[in-house]
Amino acid sequence: MLNFVSKKISWEVPLSVSDYTKIGQINNFCPYYLMKDRLLEADLCILPYNYVLDSDLREQIKLEL
Repeated sequence: MLNFVSKKISWEVPLSVSDYTKIGQINNFCPYYLMKDRLLEADLCILPYNYVLDSDLREQIKLEL
């Protein structure tokens, strides 16, 4: 999925949630899974504090403290 999208988007700049939503609408897939795939390549990820505090959410996104 990522290779298909990467040809159309510059990954050199940060993308907002609305950017991911537009990409998902254009390519007919869920932007959540694209964001999740992009985490593997990210140097920095910004997320709500509840993802850090809640052990279930941490487990879902494989965040280790």
